Amino acid sequence: MCSSQSECLLREQGIFVMPRDRVTILSTYVHCEPCEEEARDLRARLVAANGELERIRVARLPGN
Repeated sequence: MCSSQSECLLREQGIFVMPRDRVTILSTYVHCEPCEEEARDLRARLVAANGELERIRVARLPGN
């Protein structure tokens, strides 16, 4: 999709740059394997960091 957008003919109107032909947006989501893998890795790191912070918080509570 991105490559097809970069190939579309453009027109300038003042400071605006627009495609010459009307573009219909079918979806606002972009799915790509590298992005999804990176998101999974980041989620796993977030879960691990959250667990570590919870252990630190519990260890520092009064009475522990």
